[in-house]
Amino acid sequence: MADFIIPKGKEFVFTVTIMEKNTFLPQDVEFFDPISSGIQFRELSTMTCTAGNVTMVKVADDITANPLTYKGGVIKVTVPGTLTTLMNYERGDKVDGYYLKPTYEAIITVGFSDGTPTRTVMLEDIYVIPAEC
Repeated sequence: MADFIIPKGKEFVFTVTIMEKNTFLPQDVEFFDPISSGIQFRELSTMTCTAGNVTMVKVADDITANPLTYKGGVIKVTVPGTLTTLMNYERGDKVDGYYLKPTYEAIITVGFSDGTPTRTVMLEDIYVIPAEC
């Protein structure tokens, strides 16, 4: 898995593909419920959550299709700059090349309005990097 690096003070957008339980197939997210869905970033050193509004929306398979379908299971997550500004970063020693240290983990909850079970996943080792000089 690639490193998950958030730029401090900048809007950060990423996508998540929801998979059907016990398969490698994407979950149809037509009935994705943004009200019961969310993401919380927890700082590893203090175990406190960083407060802020994160936007989650379902992504259509093909925007030219009529009607739109959501069988690809893709959810777009937008973390606003106002939230990433509150995030702390940590670097290693000079002798080691100032490597990034993970400072956060995230708990992602995806809910549905049609009775599909809610999915909850933990995203570990989130790095924050200063984006402005």
